[in-house]
Amino acid sequence: MSLLKSSVIVFAISAFAVTAFAEPKAYDVVKYSGKTADGLTIAFDFADGYPQASEIKITTPASGKDKGTTTTFALDNDSSGEDSMYFGPGRTGVNQTKPNGGKQPPEFVVLQMSMDGEPQNKVEGVYHNARGETKFKLTKR
Repeated sequence: MSLLKSSVIVFAISAFAVTAFAEPKAYDVVKYSGKTADGLTIAFDFADGYPQASEIKITTPASGKDKGTTTTFALDNDSSGEDSMYFGPGRTGVNQTKPNGGKQPPEFVVLQMSMDGEPQNKVEGVYHNARGETKFKLTKR
């Protein structure tokens, strides 16, 4: 086989591989971050176009030998409203956030943001846990 034919075959195979595996995502990820007065670090990844892929990570501050812990919260479609988004602990699934027959989980986050609206520059929310409520503001990065 000639060098020219070999080059054409290699080019055709590589062009097919690029088109077969390089499909664009159906949504853009908009990143937000912020800190609370008591030192919690909050990171929110909003999946614009597919809000079900959104998640929040809250990290407690390190103190002494404790390196701090990070908790991931996933969107709960059933509890989210028109102007708010509800996140419960875990990474997957609707109703993952409501064990024990629909009772509130020990930790959850409510953001004042519509799932279907345009991403805002600033987002307000409340983190609920066993110690109470912590209000926060996040800024788009």
